[in-house]
Amino acid sequence: QVTLLEREPALTALARHNVAANGFEARISVVEADLTNLPRDLTAIGLEPESFSQVLANPPYHDTGSGTLASDDLKATSHAMPTDALDDWMRFLTRMVRPGGRVVMVHKADALARILQSMNGRFGAIRILPVYPRSGDPAHRILISGIKGSRAPLSMLSGLVLHGAGNAFMPEADAILRHGAELQF
Repeated sequence: QVTLLEREPALTALARHNVAANGFEARISVVEADLTNLPRDLTAIGLEPESFSQVLANPPYHDTGSGTLASDDLKATSHAMPTDALDDWMRFLTRMVRPGGRVVMVHKADALARILQSMNGRFGAIRILPVYPRSGDPAHRILISGIKGSRAPLSMLSGLVLHGAGNAFMPEADAILRHGAELQF
């Protein structure tokens, strides 16, 4: 069973259309809500706290207080949020995953310190997978996971290199992105 949470009505409608078009209505539900402004009773919108064995998150990467926002309103709200909202996301993930359950987040590598601070006291067995655009380049993204309530130590993994010569995907990245291979994480 999969539950998708989306804030934007147009993207919620697209997700619902794709779920129906692929015949996944019995397995996938789509909830329209803003996780930074949720009702106290989550069951009213179809969510049950501490009911998920795994929660995946892809929060906006950019800070609304710096840089230039996208000119398209949908992209601007999807790509940027206030810096302190990252902790709101982590509180929500903590609220939704069951004890012993796993959270996974993808974010910019330079957000690692803030993410670790938000996970502190909530998650252990933290695993960090740096994602490198090319071998020898600094990581630009990270995948980070943790187990709710665990006290196990942090692990830094070797990372995933996306591109080789001529911008072609490296074999491991190609297998994951184009052929559904399991990401070793």
